[in-house]
Amino acid sequence: MASSFLNIPQTIKKCLFRLLYRKHPGCICDKRLSPILLAEDIYDPDEPLIFSHCGGLGDILFSLYFCREFARYFRVKSFGYHIFTTSERRYGMCLKTARFIEPLLVSQDFISHVSVGELSETHFIDLDDFRKLKINFMSGDIRRWYYNLSGIHFQADFSEPVIVADKDSELDGKLLINLTSRNVNAHIDMNYLAPFQDHLVFIGTEQEHCDFVKNFFELPYQPCKDMLQMAQYMAGAKGFIGNQSGIYSLAECMKIPRILLAPDFVNFHGVIIPGPHNNHPIGGWSEDVISSAKMIAAVNALLKKE
Repeated sequence: MASSFLNIPQTIKKCLFRLLYRKHPGCICDKRLSPILLAEDIYDPDEPLIFSHCGGLGDILFSLYFCREFARYFRVKSFGYHIFTTSERRYGMCLKTARFIEPLLVSQDFISHVSVGELSETHFIDLDDFRKLKINFMSGDIRRWYYNLSGIHFQADFSEPVIVADKDSELDGKLLINLTSRNVNAHIDMNYLAPFQDHLVFIGTEQEHCDFVKNFFELPYQPCKDMLQMAQYMAGAKGFIGNQSGIYSLAECMKIPRILLAPDFVNFHGVIIPGPHNNHPIGGWSEDVISSAKMIAAVNALLKKE
């Protein structure tokens, strides 16, 4: 199904997305629900500050910009974060994935504690309310969606990292790479990276690595026990290459040198962090590429970077 869609001509893709989201720009949210704008009194300073989210990985990571600014506004040094996992809701994260990201969140100094599972806290700010907003979830900057939840005007600096991790020098000088089955650009042929094989190490799931080797070429695989270890490898590596995914979101939130293999229909799909051409501050060295030639040029530039 996905491969069939990739073969559809670019012009037809654009028309399909325009027709699909013209009347329902929010598309994946329940239109029977009214938009939620949280007033300034949603948080009681006498109560612990706790945010709740049901995922995915990229959504949680990008929400931290809003959470951190919200906490600073109320002069709260650290806050709690709850990852909601249950089969009863349409949107949710499986327990295994929640446990994968949990150590990374716990390691951040502005997060006091992380809980996983059903909601057990009485007072929390539900970050999933952004799904009730009538915004276009098929384009734009994910980080900015959460700011629509508050009547308070925040001005976050997205050029600064929101995730930090100690460096693991085991992959020093290597380019980490990941490729998922979603948001694949049919105009980028990963085989063109074969000459850089000695510089590349694959991170992600074993299945993603197997698929890459099967479809393109052999390269070493570095398993990660959790997302904290993945962040430590990233912090010590030369940079990261990947398509839009939770792992790319991690690289973006850390502001390590990164190359985004952007979807070929990025203006109509692919909620990514915009590149310099969109005049958004992104921080650090970054390139977004939509062709094999641009990918090769970006990799050469990254390898030459001191």
